[in-house]
Amino acid sequence: MALMGLASAGALAQASMERDGVVLHWGLMSTAGLPQGEPIEQMYGGKPVHGGKVHHLLLALFDSKSGKRIDNAIVRAQLSEPGIVDGPPKYLPLMTVNDQASYGQVFGMVEDGPYKFRVSVKLPDRAQPIEYTISAAPQGPARH
Repeated sequence: MALMGLASAGALAQASMERDGVVLHWGLMSTAGLPQGEPIEQMYGGKPVHGGKVHHLLLALFDSKSGKRIDNAIVRAQLSEPGIVDGPPKYLPLMTVNDQASYGQVFGMVEDGPYKFRVSVKLPDRAQPIEYTISAAPQGPARH
């Protein structure tokens, strides 16, 4: 299942980054791999407003010292494409598949990528969010 791409600590993640004691693993994949029983409209409240090529950004968070998966963060991401006005940040809801916590959201892209995302991770025990800037290239065919 495409959503399990980040089930183990970066096993199939496209890339990872550590900042302030939190390791972020990410991948960008086709929405064609999403479970057929849960269409985009039900999972995320509708298709991306701007349409385009629709991809699923999937993130997994880990404590860098203990290696434990983080499942209590508030995560937002904002897509940035050159020459296109950035849309508002989107929340990435917690997704639990096979007892593994990840965060995901769909984005509509105009260009072919790779894509830049600004990711904000707010942990309950920290006053300020942790900010990441990541680049992701889509894996698999896009849904239009």
